Amino acid sequence: MPVPAAPPAPVFSEEHFINRELSWLAFNSRVLDEAARADLPVLERVKFLAITASNLDEFFMVRVGGLQFLREQGKRVKDNAGLSPTQQWDQIQQQAGAFVARQYELLNGILLPQLRDKGIRRLAAEDLTTGQRTHLHDYFVEHILPVLSPVALADDAPRALVKVIRALCGAKGPQIYEVPGELDLRAYFQIAGLPGFEDLKVVPWESQPTTAIQPGESLFDAIKRGDILLQHPYESFDPVLALVEEAAEDPEVIAIKQILYRTAKNSRIISALIRAAQAGKHVTVLVELKARFDEARNLERAGDLINAGAQIIYGVAGLKTHAKVCLVMRRESGRLTRYMHFGTGNYNEATARLYTDISLLTCRADYGADASSFFNTVTGRSRFVHFSKLSMAPFGLRERLILNVRGICCLRPGVKGISENISVISIIDRYLEHARIFWFRQGGKNAVLIASADFMNRNLSKRVELLVPIEDKEARKRLTHILETHFGDTARGRVLRADGHWVLPVLPAAKTARSQEIFTKEAAKRAKQNAAADVLVPHTPK
Repeated sequence: MPVPAAPPAPVFSEEHFINRELSWLAFNSRVLDEAARADLPVLERVKFLAITASNLDEFFMVRVGGLQFLREQGKRVKDNAGLSPTQQWDQIQQQAGAFVARQYELLNGILLPQLRDKGIRRLAAEDLTTGQRTHLHDYFVEHILPVLSPVALADDAPRALVKVIRALCGAKGPQIYEVPGELDLRAYFQIAGLPGFEDLKVVPWESQPTTAIQPGESLFDAIKRGDILLQHPYESFDPVLALVEEAAEDPEVIAIKQILYRTAKNSRIISALIRAAQAGKHVTVLVELKARFDEARNLERAGDLINAGAQIIYGVAGLKTHAKVCLVMRRESGRLTRYMHFGTGNYNEATARLYTDISLLTCRADYGADASSFFNTVTGRSRFVHFSKLSMAPFGLRERLILNVRGICCLRPGVKGISENISVISIIDRYLEHARIFWFRQGGKNAVLIASADFMNRNLSKRVELLVPIEDKEARKRLTHILETHFGDTARGRVLRADGHWVLPVLPAAKTARSQEIFTKEAAKRAKQNAAADVLVPHTPK
């Protein structure tokens, strides 16, 4: 019987794609939508406003700066959406100008009046008391004046200031934005965190302890019972920290290998690694110095590790190491057992409370062999070898996976013959969605994986990443449940249409489903049931 011919491969053209920079601006606009929500407390709205300002600053420094460089070099190469650097620049200027105007309309017209009504006021110079003037004068003289380089302006200051900026920075008209308010809206992060105004903030969602680890139990004993999957921040990041801390103190642990990309200011992970090295254990740490905005901190902490006796590798030449893996080697009954943590997020206990991520703790032997080979590859000038379970970028990840969509989406969904079977949902809520979960089904078989990578060219070709299959049945079930819950989010889940617009379903509040709230309640329920299981309830006479 002849084998049926395979269907022709789809032919992609410019209209099938959305420009990456414009997709990012749409993402930041969705974040600003949260600041505009009347159903959120005012300080939560202020926080989202500050997030959009921080995002936009980085966007201009990195992405727009890159476009400016291409324009100055006379480059005319078009992107997948058919836009040249100059065309991208023009559309960014138009959309960014409208976005900034919306930021200040929201701030001046809604948020500042609401803050004023609640006792948080932004004072003009004429509103200051004598004591406030004295305090500001002293602060200015002590902290600001010494670092200023004065520039003289004429009486028509706003217009003259524009001329000064053009002269000093070489800026042209479209590169200058005049705003009706303070320049740095990121300062509102401090306002959002003001103590004493708890009624103006959202009710905190508490991280819960995992039910897979009993109080006081050794992490090694818990992991030996079976794989442990953690969903952060709904479940605490503490087991990940405890694994490294226990390994640092355990006399049976002989070696720890770790990748560090972004760490907390006073990192418990690094402190534990220092103690382990000081105790004579073999500690190898790959510290990525190209983690944008964290370069100085990473270099400083690398020096601390070197002084403690750890072996330090400063990344891989020509690549950025973004994989999230920790390998602990322990002697047990005359044999070597490998314990591992694989994750989708950074070893950072501060951001672990703000970003949604997945952790896997395991001691599977084949995963351990792969983890050892991975470290040998990135630290020892070894040739890449294909792993039994793991997949690694930039060598084998691109061949295994075709598409992933997170915050930025450049593929238009719903295009007949191309993407009509693809749906794209973006969730903007209290936590930053950061987990990379993948669920594939073919021939009735499921494959569920987690990864450190966004599936973009930079991750697949220019970074060291890891893709980890999940084989534990209950862990796979939990991850598919997480994805299905996200796909069913009608409260914060916006759907991308073929025309490039994002739409939030219009439903009565009582009928909406909010995925992050669902996960919070599920984690609290598991913790409550686990605590109740440990309580002996005596029968008493009635």
